[in-house]
Amino acid sequence: MTKNILKVFEDKGFRVDKAEDGSFFITRYTPAGEDWGFHLERIEDIKKYAEDFDVDEEFEMWVEAKKNGVKGVPSYGELYQDQLWKKKVLNTLASFV
Repeated sequence: MTKNILKVFEDKGFRVDKAEDGSFFITRYTPAGEDWGFHLERIEDIKKYAEDFDVDEEFEMWVEAKKNGVKGVPSYGELYQDQLWKKKVLNTLASFV
């Protein structure tokens, strides 16, 4: 089952690295260019990660970074759309588990 799920992740453009302890680090560039990554103890944990992902919290974190002069942070509109995209793709991945 895990191999099939990993194939779905890869088909959706994610890189999946498996650590020696059996956990996974999942990475991908978002449409706005963020080098986005997250850690899962088990690949099935994507369900909880998707459920807990808070679009507004992520948006606020990047707004704060932009205010503090972090280079490369996109416009607020693009930034918010990027967070919505993340939530959508996480829900899609979770639906395969």
